[in-house]
Amino acid sequence: EEGAKRTVVMVLEENALNHELQEAEERYDPNIDAEHAAAIEALDDSREVWRACNDEVIRLQTEVKNLEKQIEELEGQRNTLEVLKEGIAEKQALIADWRYLERACGPDGIQALELDAMGPGIAEVANRLLAAAYGNRFQIEFRTTRIGGTGSKKKQIEDFQIVVFDSEDGGEQLLETLSGGESVWVKRAIYDAFGIVRDRNTGQRFLTAMQDEADGALDTDARIAYFRMLEAAHQESGRHHSIVITHSQEAQEMVSQRIVMRDLRAPEKGAG
Repeated sequence: EEGAKRTVVMVLEENALNHELQEAEERYDPNIDAEHAAAIEALDDSREVWRACNDEVIRLQTEVKNLEKQIEELEGQRNTLEVLKEGIAEKQALIADWRYLERACGPDGIQALELDAMGPGIAEVANRLLAAAYGNRFQIEFRTTRIGGTGSKKKQIEDFQIVVFDSEDGGEQLLETLSGGESVWVKRAIYDAFGIVRDRNTGQRFLTAMQDEADGALDTDARIAYFRMLEAAHQESGRHHSIVITHSQEAQEMVSQRIVMRDLRAPEKGAG
């Protein structure tokens, strides 16, 4: 009886397995192998794409790091640039200050203002010295401005000219156009006049003046007048000594105190 039961159980189990096998055979897809192969191939393709994407991610991450490093360097350079810009601005401000001082101290600045202020006084003294030697023949004038441009664009501009009036010919000309002889005494008068006015304005007086062969271009009459002018300048300036070096015998005879250099030479050996 036990054996009969086991047999029945075995039969039932076998029937169940057969039933399941039949159902499995009914569900079996004959295309599954091809689909499986296609899926394997798709998986391989996906893995290849993943590897390519992963490589690209790594490359991009490296590039990002490099760019971040470049950005950091550029930030540092930008900070340096800002410092340099500030330095340039400071230097430009300093340059502007120095250029202002350059212009202020240049011929168009304080010098021009001082000349405008001193010019009439220098011309007055110079004309007085010239009058002591030549009477009223020569008069000088300082012109520090002139009219420039034409039509509606005419304007007064800075300039500097020394104009000499000559009463003998009734004309005027610039100092630089005078003849050699005439320019000697006119320039001397201006030099001495400038020194006299400077002494008065600054309180610093040079008690000794010297000139070396300045009378070389003068004829006899002009030389006599020239030395009269030197005497007038000596008196007006209040100098102690006016030393004139000259080879002219006529000029030497006009000077009361003389140092004759040839008289100071040591005697030659064997002489006397």
